[in-house]
Amino acid sequence: MKDIISIAVTDATPALEFDMKQGNLSLTGKSIPQDPTQFYEPLMKLLDSYVANPAPETTVNINMEYFNTPSAKYLQDIFQKLETILPSNYTVKVNWYYEADDTDMLQAGKDYQGILQLTFNYVEI
Repeated sequence: MKDIISIAVTDATPALEFDMKQGNLSLTGKSIPQDPTQFYEPLMKLLDSYVANPAPETTVNINMEYFNTPSAKYLQDIFQKLETILPSNYTVKVNWYYEADDTDMLQAGKDYQGILQLTFNYVEI
């Protein structure tokens, strides 16, 4: 399995960068795929492998313009999967990017933080 996974942005799916060795995962763009399973399930399988042998510190960068409800569920699943490594004294940090006037995106990050044990940093762009 490759240590670095990269998928280019499309009109319906975000750019994905996942450096499994360094523990860096980034999703950038918008997520409105017609079939979210097709886009997210391969990532979920990679995360299964990753959480079995994670980097000491995992950094997740979420810089989304917009995501639909099915994508929101997958984001939650991603966070919950990463949350499973916390009891092993690994750290997971989420950098949640949002535009200054996009209170909905800021609130979405706060909603995730409210149900998760992950550390969120909010970055206004």
